[in-house]
Amino acid sequence: MAIRRALETRCLLLRSFGTDLYDNGRCGSNRRKRARMATVGENIRRYRKAQGLSVVGLAEKVGMTEGAIRHYESGIRTPGEDQLKKIARVLDVSREMLEDHKIESARDLVGALLQLEDEFGLVPDMCDGGLWIDPKAENAQKTDVAIKAWGAMRHRLITGEITQEEYDAWKRKF
Repeated sequence: MAIRRALETRCLLLRSFGTDLYDNGRCGSNRRKRARMATVGENIRRYRKAQGLSVVGLAEKVGMTEGAIRHYESGIRTPGEDQLKKIARVLDVSREMLEDHKIESARDLVGALLQLEDEFGLVPDMCDGGLWIDPKAENAQKTDVAIKAWGAMRHRLITGEITQEEYDAWKRKF
């Protein structure tokens, strides 16, 4: 029982840059994958399918051609800012959820985390190798609330209280 409790606790915390980031909710998994963020086109396709829209349906709703959407999804073209906003609005996601953040390695990830340190107070904990919020940071309180909400939703997913689809729908709102 203590081991199970420890694994559940581990799932709620950002513990390390190891298996926790790659185990897709299966705590204790030793399987690792190469980290790669989805491209704009891959994100458009994923959220379009999650909404049950065809390429034609999305194109009609955003006032673009089917070819334009196909080119975005395949990576042949990249949508401009206005097109990305329209697509995000129709897919009911934030524009940021569609962007490619170019994080392809642990080094890229740490670089992104370093950028978050000043404004959000996200800093490494040398005692356990995890991350914590510096309460003196400008947006620490809001960050803490958001991360706790994320942890609670992950816990609900892991314990079977919600489905992967419900969790994905919650994530799309960010």
